[in-house]
Amino acid sequence: MQTAMWLKLGVAGLVVAFCTLLGYLAAAKYRARRAYFDQLYALNERFLSELAYSRRPVSELLQEGGFRGEFAETVTAFCARKGAAIPERLLSERERAVVSDYFSMLGRGDARSQTGYFTAKRQDLAAFRADSAAEAKKRGELYLRLGVLAGLAAVILIL
Repeated sequence: MQTAMWLKLGVAGLVVAFCTLLGYLAAAKYRARRAYFDQLYALNERFLSELAYSRRPVSELLQEGGFRGEFAETVTAFCARKGAAIPERLLSERERAVVSDYFSMLGRGDARSQTGYFTAKRQDLAAFRADSAAEAKKRGELYLRLGVLAGLAAVILIL
């Protein structure tokens, strides 16, 4: 009798853990979107400081960026002169337009006009960054809780 009870508890724990993992994986899109805008905002800040002080080439700045995920793919495509590979699954139509416009202006024109343009873009990027962080937090918690609840419901049905 004791062995059957431990077996049921073990299976119940595994089911809850598995469903929680599914909830965590379901929220991956929102975490990736947040990381994308965090990196884009950091690039913008770094580019503005480069324009003000050292004025190195854009390709050199981008190569030492240490980017990851979808944003790294966007930067790699831009550096390869293929245009920016903007992820459609992560960004809305408006966000894609702003990011495309951002990369089309990167490294074009003189330092003064670029400083003005990228300083103005700082507000848009900060808004996208804040929205994506809030949505990632909200959706991440929601999907995690739904995973736990689905696991508990499955345990109740199984037992």
